Amino acid sequence: MENSRSEKMLKSGREINLGNLFSWLQGIAEELGTIVRWKDREKIAGQSVRENDLQHIFKATLLTIVCAISENAFRSPADQLDIGELSIMAIGHDLGEIIEGDDPHYQKVDNNRKKDVNELAAFRRMVSPLPQKVQERLIYAVRQTLPGCGEYIDTKEARFFNAIENLMYVKRAIHECRLGNLHFAPKCLERDTKVLKKHSKEFPSLKALYEPYLEEASKHLKNFYSQREKYIDEFIKNGGKEKDFPF
Repeated sequence: MENSRSEKMLKSGREINLGNLFSWLQGIAEELGTIVRWKDREKIAGQSVRENDLQHIFKATLLTIVCAISENAFRSPADQLDIGELSIMAIGHDLGEIIEGDDPHYQKVDNNRKKDVNELAAFRRMVSPLPQKVQERLIYAVRQTLPGCGEYIDTKEARFFNAIENLMYVKRAIHECRLGNLHFAPKCLERDTKVLKKHSKEFPSLKALYEPYLEEASKHLKNFYSQREKYIDEFIKNGGKEKDFPF
């Protein structure tokens, strides 16, 4: 982020107004485009999709909206998901990575999501030039996306968004496994399908989105464990140590 458009804006102390809003937005978009998600996997065994945070946020937002509309068809008028709130959550949930960088979600979970505290602080810094009321509204939404943070707000939208993130991990892992990158099976398929099963008790529409993949996921897991030693050998050849192999 050093010497970036956003960093210069933050250091200047200027508030965002209609005159400089485009420049602020453009800076954020440019920086999100430079953050490669799950880059550490490339050092281990590769990945077929090199996705940056800007692409991820767009896909996460669109998927969240589509899934929320589908879920609301199952819910009473008094218990509808707030799609506007979910959209703000999806757009803002990874903006803190401009400062903090990306960690794969399985690392965050393994570390009890301790980095969520830092990501919230980074998000607060990123939106600090905005008007106070706007800051407060955005921070309230993003707090619902960080379950490992002491300031986490537990709402049905928070739980639904967590489910959508797990759904994205499962879909991505299935795609990668089909292309031979079986190291996406543990952590993603093993852990996230269990989480989705739990969430589907509250959000029944999710079943149709993950259940068709359960049998395939099980096969990919078995294939990975039958070849795990091969992945470890490749990891060591690339300079890693067996004790650090994360899968």
